[in-house]
Amino acid sequence: MTNREAVKYYFKDEIAFIAVTYIKEFVYKCFEQFCPDWFWTAPSSTSGKYHPEITNGESGLIRHIKYAFWWAEELMRAMPVEYPDCVRAAILLHDIFKNGPQDTLENRPDNITQTHGPKLALAISEVYGKDLVYEHWIILKAIAGHMGIWTYPSYESYWETDKTALIVHLADYCASRKIDNILNKLENEKQELER
Repeated sequence: MTNREAVKYYFKDEIAFIAVTYIKEFVYKCFEQFCPDWFWTAPSSTSGKYHPEITNGESGLIRHIKYAFWWAEELMRAMPVEYPDCVRAAILLHDIFKNGPQDTLENRPDNITQTHGPKLALAISEVYGKDLVYEHWIILKAIAGHMGIWTYPSYESYWETDKTALIVHLADYCASRKIDNILNKLENEKQELER
């Protein structure tokens, strides 16, 4: 399966939200050009420290992106943005370099967690720079700063001053919170109250 086919298969519901054809095509082209082989089977977290259980394990990164996409849609309901398809595209693309650009998970680069957003945005701009339009740059800015204060080099100005980048950051942040313990606690409390 090609990366384009994989995007259509794994993210068909999310891709259907993107109304602007050239933004949808941009997502496909970026996956075709930059997506490493490991992407489709990797867990959302190599340590399992921050992400919820549902996004860990094989293909957890796909589930993380779907969960972040859901969060982005919810956040855009509360804080509408001028370019919602840019938010959607950035969410779909933001973790392509999560473990680095190499095709295997071996030799994972040091500090890639903090640098994967800027590295992907830079790689995309170097390949497609002369063909990028305004909305593409909005997407790249959101990808670059999606780790918020944990981004290196610092991209605070992007997510602090740009609502699109802020929503991408918050959606990714919310989707990466380890919610399992609080859900179990609330379920136990619910059962106690129902007795």
